Amino acid sequence: MKIAIIGAGAYGLAIALMLYQNKHDITMYVKTKEELGTLKNKQINEKKFPNVKMPKEIKFTNNMQECVKNSELIFIMVPAGFVDDVSRELKNYYQDQYVCIGSKGIEQDSCLFVDDVFRKYIDTKKIAVISGPSFAVDIAAYAPIGLTLA
Repeated sequence: MKIAIIGAGAYGLAIALMLYQNKHDITMYVKTKEELGTLKNKQINEKKFPNVKMPKEIKFTNNMQECVKNSELIFIMVPAGFVDDVSRELKNYYQDQYVCIGSKGIEQDSCLFVDDVFRKYIDTKKIAVISGPSFAVDIAAYAPIGLTLA
């Protein structure tokens, strides 16, 4: 399955590792050129997850359209405060894919849940939210964790 992951922080990278282990084709959207260069050249995010090296088969881009094009599933793995900006940009490229939001919490100013923030821009029923008491470092270490998908 071709999967797009928007957000290359610790949680996004950890989820990418799990999906890659299950033989999926992963492309990750990275916001800054600096992070993109490091991830492409060294396969690590030095600021967020310096001890985890990513497989070379996972692709990185700072072009959201390129990231989500032809994907079957889109993961949004950014902090809750950035879901609005990501959703606003994603609406330009969204092609009725399934979406899984892994952002934790609520939007500070509006107190909206992340799926409600997303739905301000993209009207779909193909949406899920993943949550649970887990840490990215445990996911990346393949430790047993529990997550809920709703």
